Amino acid sequence: MRVILRQRTHAFLFGCNAFVLGQLGSAEKNQRYEDAFASLFNFATVPFYWSGTEPNQGELRYAEGSREIWRRPPTDRFLSWAEKYGITLKGHPLLWHAHNPAWLPKDPEKLKSLYRKRFTEIAERYAGKIKVWDVVNESLVCPPSFPLFTENRDYVQWAFQEVAPLFPPDTILMINEVTQFNTPPQVLRYREQIRGLLEAGAAVRGIGLQFHYFRREALESYLRSQNSDPAKLLEGYEILSELGLPLFITEITIPSAGERGEEIQAEVVRNLYKLWFSVPTMAGITWWNLADGTAVEGENEAQGGLMTADLQPKLAYRELSRLIHQEWNTQAEGKTDQDGTYHIRGFCGRYEVRIGKGNTWMVQTLVVNQTAPAVLEVLWEKAR
Repeated sequence: MRVILRQRTHAFLFGCNAFVLGQLGSAEKNQRYEDAFASLFNFATVPFYWSGTEPNQGELRYAEGSREIWRRPPTDRFLSWAEKYGITLKGHPLLWHAHNPAWLPKDPEKLKSLYRKRFTEIAERYAGKIKVWDVVNESLVCPPSFPLFTENRDYVQWAFQEVAPLFPPDTILMINEVTQFNTPPQVLRYREQIRGLLEAGAAVRGIGLQFHYFRREALESYLRSQNSDPAKLLEGYEILSELGLPLFITEITIPSAGERGEEIQAEVVRNLYKLWFSVPTMAGITWWNLADGTAVEGENEAQGGLMTADLQPKLAYRELSRLIHQEWNTQAEGKTDQDGTYHIRGFCGRYEVRIGKGNTWMVQTLVVNQTAPAVLEVLWEKAR
């Protein structure tokens, strides 16, 4: 019997933030943004910054129809969009020392009470619908001015203990940290923090790492440093992998500003994505701003989008498309052996499988994972 396999989607999460969904000024431009996003990505980071979800006390901006705030669309907007395009959503973040509304109290216990209310409101609306969450963001660089700050960052354990019972047990609850914690020696501090949280019973289920370079000069300085050595990066990810949790590169900015900027951006993107995708415990990689001009104020000078401000793809966008849709995409044809099985080593994801001969064919969807060989054998038995 002949077998034809065509991979249609990836199980690996290739993502980007979708912070300007529906906010680009015209229906035509908004649709181009959606098309460009869905053509490349299956994972989207959704803004849950407290200053955006409740800018004034009691003004909850979850429902469509709430007043528009740039880069903070009403979060309900993402649900139907994600369902339409088959995109997995991640909420970012539940607790962070930054981007909080001015009306929050300074008293730690009063603030904790409001956090409990916030966690409950969000869970009641999105539990089971948004599968991944940054529970705590950037705690290792938290300033002493944050009301919940302590030297041992015990507010992180508190947040996970409060959040975990509110969401289904298969929800990926993440901790997220800034770029410096990708490599030794800083990564050791991050590992020990997470190890302590796990030993205390905190439901940390994913480890996030940012990768931002907001200026061309910062990128060039990084590329000249020993930390850009692939071996250093891999060492850092191996150290974190000891914890047995999936890793995520959660936020990426590589500038394209300056002479030969787009070429350099594309080369760096290609090399980094190939390294990250090779890490056995890596589960997702998320670019930050899809298009130039959509970053937070002060970061647009980097021209760190994969597309121009008028949504034309840059070299880096095309390079990622080639990697995801060609180099990392399995297309195979062959024949079953004498035992009626067909063996293939492919990337995890959803496949369209055709089995048959002559004019008789059966077409079925196959999800490739650990049990895929047994499933394919069942398909053959049906066809035979």
